[in-house]
Amino acid sequence: LLEKALEGEKVVDAPDEETAICEDMTYVRDGFPVAKIPIMYGCNNFCTYCIVPYVRGRERSRNHENILEEVKQVASEGYKEIMLLGTNVNSYGGDNGEMTFPKLLKEVAKVEGIERIRFMTSHPKDFGDKLIDTMATCSKVCHQLHLPFQAGNDRVLSEMNRKYTKEEYLEKITSILSDIKETQRDKILSAAQMVSETIKRDGIIYIFGCGHSHLVALDCFYRAGGLANVSAMLDTDLMLHNGA
Repeated sequence: LLEKALEGEKVVDAPDEETAICEDMTYVRDGFPVAKIPIMYGCNNFCTYCIVPYVRGRERSRNHENILEEVKQVASEGYKEIMLLGTNVNSYGGDNGEMTFPKLLKEVAKVEGIERIRFMTSHPKDFGDKLIDTMATCSKVCHQLHLPFQAGNDRVLSEMNRKYTKEEYLEKITSILSDIKETQRDKILSAAQMVSETIKRDGIIYIFGCGHSHLVALDCFYRAGGLANVSAMLDTDLMLHNGA
């Protein structure tokens, strides 16, 4: 394609973004010594306020062998830290029978030269004990977790189509802090900013109940293309960070 373009020919190559995974590409990386490596694309969750499944398609997991080859390549270039990326890394492999995400973490940890492994983003509904155990027992996996809760009110969570309750989220936090003692200092929490007093109060109680050390609270904007306009679903004025 490049040769044709250099010869002045018109070149068009537009793969189907709904199903395509581009491999064997040369990446221009920044942020040395941290290498960011996508492990999957798209999302199947269809949160009410989010446009990601519509613009990035359904979940598509990369082959684990290709991921490991990329990790080995960046290690040979002197990178010391890996950040594994995906809209919902916890569901890695669920679409094509690939290995589970905890197993992938263990395989990445075997690569010589890599000293630290981080990942984002995790969806609470798919975050389970096997991943907690991997974080607790694998020395290379950093005790840092991006686990968005979005709201501290069950009604709002249901309207968001988040597929978990406040109590279920808190149970996961309890397990994390019980098994991974240092996580509390490193936890990154993504939250929604809400203007309804009742919902805001629930969210504040939620935040202090979790005991996180960092909170990311962002203003939001409405975006066309999602399943619904959130303000039309609720009888309260609600503004949400769309997480995209």
